[in-house]
Amino acid sequence: MRRVIVAATWVLAACGPPSAPPPAPVPRVVAAPVSRPPPTVEADPFTGQPVQSRPTRIRSKRYQLSFPVPDRDGWKLGGEGKSRFVTLTHGATGSVIVFARWRAPELMNRQRCAAQAHLWRELPGAASDLDEAELIERPRGYDTGVAVGFSRGRRDGASGYAAAFGALGRSCLAVVFRTEARGPEAERLVGERLAVIRTAVLPRLRLHDDRDIDPRR
Repeated sequence: MRRVIVAATWVLAACGPPSAPPPAPVPRVVAAPVSRPPPTVEADPFTGQPVQSRPTRIRSKRYQLSFPVPDRDGWKLGGEGKSRFVTLTHGATGSVIVFARWRAPELMNRQRCAAQAHLWRELPGAASDLDEAELIERPRGYDTGVAVGFSRGRRDGASGYAAAFGALGRSCLAVVFRTEARGPEAERLVGERLAVIRTAVLPRLRLHDDRDIDPRR
C-alpha cells in the first residue's frame, strides 16, 4: 500500500502545472538620428555671398591713409591727384567712399573740418550732426566724430551714410560712406552695410606718415 501512495505522489508531481516559459527578449530600441538645421552662413551685405574673410586694407598713396574694406577686389580707386577728394566705388552695390585730408590756416575741430568739407563737395548730413556724434580716436590722436544716417525711399528703396570727420591741430580728415538699395531686402542690406562700415572700417583708420603728430604745426 505504501508503494502505491509513493507512486501516486510521483504521478501527481509529474502531472503538475508546467513551468513558466522564459521571458521574451526585450527588443533593442535604436534612437533615430535627430535632424539638425544646417548651420547659418553669414552673408556679406556687399557681395551677397558667404563671408570668406575679414575686410582687407586699401591704401591711398596721396593721403597716406588706409582702412579695411569688405570685398577688397570689388572697389575701384579714383581721384588720386585729380581732385581734393579720393573716391572708392564698389561696383556690385554702387556704394561710394570719399575721403580727403588737408591742413587749415588755423586750429580746427571736427565741426569746422566737416563744414569745410561740405563747402568743397556735396556730402550727406550736415556739420551740426557731429554735435552728438559718437567719438573715436582714429586715426591716432585725432578728435573724430562719426554721424550715421538712414532713410527709406519710395518703391522699396533705402539709403544711408556714415560720415567721419576728424581734427588734429590744423589738420583735417573726412571719410564719408554712402550706399543705397532697392527691393524687399533694401532696408536690411543698407543697415548691414552701415554696420560693417561703422564697426569694421572707420575704427581702423590709419595714417602712414607723421606730419600730423605735432598739433602745433
